[in-house]
Amino acid sequence: MRRMGSTKARISEILGNKSCLIVLDDVWEVAHAESFKNALGPRCRLLVTTRDGGLATSLGAEQHRLDVLGNQAALQLLSDWAGMEGKPLPVEGQKVADECGNLPFALALCGAMVRDGILWDDLLDALHEVDLGFIEKQFPNYPYPNVLRALQVSIDALSEHKRRRYQELAVFPEDIALPEETIVMLWLYTGRLNERNARKLVTELHNNSLLVAEGRSPNRRVRLHDLNHDYLQAVTEEISILHEKLLAAYATKCPDGWPTGPNDGYFFEHLAYHLNEAGRNNELSILLTNSPQWMERKSKLSTRSIR
Repeated sequence: MRRMGSTKARISEILGNKSCLIVLDDVWEVAHAESFKNALGPRCRLLVTTRDGGLATSLGAEQHRLDVLGNQAALQLLSDWAGMEGKPLPVEGQKVADECGNLPFALALCGAMVRDGILWDDLLDALHEVDLGFIEKQFPNYPYPNVLRALQVSIDALSEHKRRRYQELAVFPEDIALPEETIVMLWLYTGRLNERNARKLVTELHNNSLLVAEGRSPNRRVRLHDLNHDYLQAVTEEISILHEKLLAAYATKCPDGWPTGPNDGYFFEHLAYHLNEAGRNNELSILLTNSPQWMERKSKLSTRSIR
């Protein structure tokens, strides 16, 4: 409690005389936003994004809802993603927009599938065939099942090999900008891909709106939309096995144990997380309490990043 109080006091001290806008993205707990709200100076403003409508009420905030698109805007977005280049959508395309509930993410997913050769009729049939009961069980009370249907159809449209590689991304923590190098390393190990084809698959998944790749290859940063991550976590069984596979892939990069691992912007920051998720608690304990080489290497890298 003392630490929390001192943290709030420090935030208040920093913001007291500042003119700034603070943005907190994808907030789920009131306490996470209250620390900033209570520390705002008179010339500061706080912008919070959330999918929990009750959170805005709890904070006493002015609420601005981002509702679904209007019909014309939805059809235009679907047309753009489908590569129609100003051509009018067929009747089936308008029905697809209805099935998507005019939700931008769902429209992007479906449009990308049509652009890549899926027929409008086949897409409609696939959307109708999705097991809504399964979705409702995995995501109780989620208000936009149409997005989840489109997401499932988009994933199902991948070849089995590509679908397996995509589902392996469930191993990574939420809200992390992953180095492309880390994903390529995993896929080289699990799918026997070469680096060129692994990077090509990252680009393909980006073009299909299944992930976001930022920057230029081979140094891109890859992000999963929260909903994509949640969906992969829900449909992927035995994720602990994926953690074991990632650790095995990294082990090939560590000639003399974990302290000699690669400085790829992910390994040293998240090895402990993956050891814990794989159930290798004894190994994690030894690493953190009885491995001076690990602590020395991690400390040096942390100091270097601060500079």
